[in-house]
Order: sequence, then structure tokens, then C-alpha cells
Amino acid sequence: MAILISCPSCSKQFRVTDQAVGRTCACPQCHATITALGDRVPDYDVFVSYSNKDKHVADAVCAALENRRIRCWIAPRDVPGGAQWGSTIIDAISECPVMVLVFSAHSNRSSQVLREVGTAVENSTMIIPFRIDECPMSKDMQYLLKPLHWLDAMTPPLEDHLRKLVSRVLSVVSEHQEVPQLVMPMDSPAAPRPVEATATNKPGVPKKFLWGGIAILATIAVLLTFLWPPVPAEDVAKHSTEAVTAIAPATAPEPGEGRAFNLSDAVSMDFIWIPPGTFTMGSPESEPNRLENETPHEVVLTQGFWFGKYEVTQWQWEAIMSSNPSRKIGPDQPVEQINWFDCQEFIDKINAERQGIFRFPTEAEWEYASRAGTNTAYFFGENSADLGAYAWYESNNRGSRHPVGRKLPNPWGLHDIYGNVWEWCADVYADYPSGSVTNPVGLATGGSRVSRGGSWFVGGEFCRSAKREGTPEDNRHISRGLRLVRAR
Repeated sequence: MAILISCPSCSKQFRVTDQAVGRTCACPQCHATITALGDRVPDYDVFVSYSNKDKHVADAVCAALENRRIRCWIAPRDVPGGAQWGSTIIDAISECPVMVLVFSAHSNRSSQVLREVGTAVENSTMIIPFRIDECPMSKDMQYLLKPLHWLDAMTPPLEDHLRKLVSRVLSVVSEHQEVPQLVMPMDSPAAPRPVEATATNKPGVPKKFLWGGIAILATIAVLLTFLWPPVPAEDVAKHSTEAVTAIAPATAPEPGEGRAFNLSDAVSMDFIWIPPGTFTMGSPESEPNRLENETPHEVVLTQGFWFGKYEVTQWQWEAIMSSNPSRKIGPDQPVEQINWFDCQEFIDKINAERQGIFRFPTEAEWEYASRAGTNTAYFFGENSADLGAYAWYESNNRGSRHPVGRKLPNPWGLHDIYGNVWEWCADVYADYPSGSVTNPVGLATGGSRVSRGGSWFVGGEFCRSAKREGTPEDNRHISRGLRLVRAR
């Protein structure tokens, strides 16, 4: 919960974390020093309802909103460990003034989504349907949603529709509110005298929409003030956050810096810090073996992220899933024979452990990380004759895939980014845009997903940084695996 306080000097209303109760904080408008005392208000602004099969879109929606300080409640991330799922969902919907419904053929058939929408209607929660599929509504869904205004997101690029969604939600929960800075107790005689403040409510305004119109996500900003030191302005600009990627730490690590994170209490994974940046995605016409689907275009990634140092191994997969689908068994071998839905289930299970938020890489993130600041066909240059030092592929595979980490890494420290196993990405396979894009997330639905990096099973031309494959979501093959992004 957060605390709603009102400045007695200028009447500015804003929120602070409940951990700030009794402490002094600065009003974001007049900078008066006041004591944080007031009424508790809910932590969340938006409940995100979706089908598990659309989780990649739901995650993109959540990230886009939270980038604008709109606090989202999304399962399984925000379900407390050991809590009853049903009652937690009901409480969360009741708490949020807005529900964003990711509407698709999958959610249209989901009894869970229908219950969530019904609960929102019963609580007079504003519902914003975000439609990613052209499909007729079921009669039950039609009964609940037909009078509403829809936001259609059925044509690429998805990020354009996300911007419209953010604008719509901001119109409900207030777009131009400032975030207060927490001021620690001051003992100096010259310090301003704290003034006790209490919450105020405007007459005639429903409480639910009053708190929704206040400073969005001041809770998070104040908590960060407790946990991390101030960030220089130039670092904030350099490491800004954006829609689909991770929330970078206050002081970002160096490019290529490694860190281990837990997937569960018993399983950890090594990650490499990938800095934000701009690069040319795709390949020039002069690149040998290039294909027409590699149209070069500028991509801006405004936020760094943690990327798996290695492909997911069999022991990591088995520890989470209690099964191993791989044909060639070995604890340090990359897990293989997994389709896109298997990977999403794996991700859902580790996220339920509440050790962090993990996901697929976007296709743009994958290529950016594989290039590691280079613009050649391979991160080591143009000559595929050198590939054997960095990758297991057709010419050196000895008839099989191999344990991870046995080949040299790329300049940012990623092993097996070429070869060994193809790596699933979040994106639906589609043609590239012709112009510059920022934080692209690709189409929301389709028949095939992007896989990247080549494998032990194919020639060196398939291992180029720009090479992309469209693979049916349900395809399981001995040459296809997974590498994770840790979003936060």
C-alpha cells in the first residue's frame, strides 16, 4: 500500500510508499518539507487480463505502462507466494480502477479471462480491450464487452498501438503528476520545520478515481530512493527505461559484466549485462548468403537488459520442469526438443518462484546482443572460416550438439550465441519495417515464431547475426533451444 498525502503549503496531492510514514519528504511542487502522514491507498493502477498464450503481449503492455509510471498488477508476477489464486485475483481487480484486456482468440475462449472480466464489470472497473486478433466474440464476452470502445492492435508495429494504449490509460489515471523525493530526517537546526500533513479528498469525486488521478507510481520512485543512491543526470539519460525490456539498475553495470541470478531457491543462471544502444538490424545487400527478409533498418533499444550467458541447460530445465525432453542427455548440454509453448511454460514456472521476471528475448534484443557493437556478418568479422572457434555447426559438430560454454564468447561474453541450438524469440515471424523503430516487439499473433543463431545441424551461413528463421510454434526439434532475458 501507499500513503496519500497533501502539502499544506500548495495543496499538491501525491503518494509515497507506506515505508515513508513518519519520515519527512519534499513536496514535488513547492519543495516544502512535510511529514508523511495520511490515508493508505492501493498500490496498483491497472489490472492486466490475458490468456497464457498471449503472455508476450501482456508483458509488453505491462512494460509500456510501467515505463510511464502506471503500476500494473499482472499474474503470476504479483501473486504472493502461498496466496490463494482466486481471492488474490478478485482483490487485485477490485483495487485497480482500470483493466486492460488483451483480447485474442485465446482469451476469447478462456474461462479464467471471462471470470476476470465479469469481476471487473461487477466492480465498475473501467475495461479497455486491447484487441490483437480479428475474431468474433463469444456470446458471454459479447454480453460484457460490446458497449466498450476497443483499441485494435492487429497490424504491425505493435509499439504504435502500445503508445495509444498508454495514452488512453493515462487519461484515466492522470498524465502529468510529479514524483516526490523522499527526504531523510534532518537534525540540523537550520533545516525547515516539518509540517504535519493529512490526506484530503475532493467532495463529490469517487474515491476510486481520485487516487487513480494522483501521481502515478510515486511508490516505486520513493522505494528506489531508499534502496539505491542518486543517479547522475547523464546516467539517467544513458540508461533510460522503455517498453519491452528490463528496468535497469540505478547505476548500470559495464557492458559484458556478468552476474548470477536465482531462477528458484535451488537453481541459478549466469547472465550478462547488455547496454542500451542503437544499431542497424538486418544485413546489407553485399553480405554473402543474405536473404530478402533481412532488410536493414535502424533499431533503438533505450534500455539495457540481462541476457543469458549460456543457453538454458538440461539440468536447469529439469530442475524447474521435472522432465527432460532432450534427445542427447547431459546436465550441461543445452535443452532441446522444446517448442515455443514449452518455453513459455518454463518461463511461467520460474516467474512463479518470484526470484525475478524472466522472458524470451525479442528478436531485436537477440541480434543486438549477438553483434555486441559490431556491424559485420559475424561478431568476429566477415570470414566464416573463423566460425569454428566460436560455434558448433555443421562443419565441426561431430554429429551432435555439445555442452554449453566450450567455445569462445562474443565481445560481450555470450557463449554459443552462434550454433549449438537455435534460440526461440518472443516475436512472431514477419517482414521488417522499412524505417527506424524503437524497442520493437514484433507482431502479437501468427503461425510462426522467430528463432535465431543457427545450430549444430546447419551450415555457417545460418549462424550470421542477421539470419532469421520462422518456425512453427509447436515445432520440437533436436536443434532448437532457449536463452533467457531477465527483465528485473
